Amino acid sequence: MAAESGKITSRYLDEKVSQLEKERCGLEEELNHMQEGRQEAIAKEVQDIETTWDSLDIVGKNRIAELLISRILLFPDHMDIEWKYRFDLG
Repeated sequence: MAAESGKITSRYLDEKVSQLEKERCGLEEELNHMQEGRQEAIAKEVQDIETTWDSLDIVGKNRIAELLISRILLFPDHMDIEWKYRFDLG
């Protein structure tokens, strides 16, 4: 191999870049798949929370809010909630 003999050729570098690009694409695809599964699991948990919310104490409700809310923006005439996750509960 060109790298083992002390010389690195452009062909060797091209092959290495191509190999790394394939690995990156595979990892991105795997990550996307994992994120989709996580989003589905979170949506299911949110639906389950809806049925148990009234029975939770204030500490439990606060913990859930901390897990789901990224930040709350307060304005003079309204407020916006930025969620940590996208929810498609429809």
